[in-house]
Amino acid sequence: MARAGRGLNFLVGVVTGLELASLIWLMNSEQLFQRLEAWPSWMAGGAVVFAETVGRPEAGMDIDLHRIILGAPVVERWHVEEVREGASPPFAELTLRLVGQSRGSVPVGRAFDGLLLRLTVLADAEGGVEAAVLWKPRGVHRLLGRRLRSDVHRLMERWLDDLSSAAEA
Repeated sequence: MARAGRGLNFLVGVVTGLELASLIWLMNSEQLFQRLEAWPSWMAGGAVVFAETVGRPEAGMDIDLHRIILGAPVVERWHVEEVREGASPPFAELTLRLVGQSRGSVPVGRAFDGLLLRLTVLADAEGGVEAAVLWKPRGVHRLLGRRLRSDVHRLMERWLDDLSSAAEA
């Protein structure tokens, strides 16, 4: 784990070795960044997506993801910070900020003072899928650093698994 500044933690996960055609499909298709209503088709856990509007995620939008994780219903509320795309090299990137989580009707995941998730698809011969997470523990939760890192790692892995599975499908 690399340190990103005073009290900030940074974690990166990368999946490479995916076929170039799959990466291009993932980036350019209507799956990843073009249509929110298509997200459940590539997300694990029986995901249901609720957003202010259908279609392309835009900066400033809030997205609610409803999933079943470890047998319990979990709602994650994300705020879209930034959507970027480029042609040389071809990439698509989505930055989300975790607003809150709840398991059933109980708020969980309040140990973080801001958690940013950046998802990137690089569609070239050396490309792949990357998830980078930046977070800062809140208050007394700083004492649980190892546990928080494990929770963040599982969250990052869930997104990486979903994206790489979508590329391989």
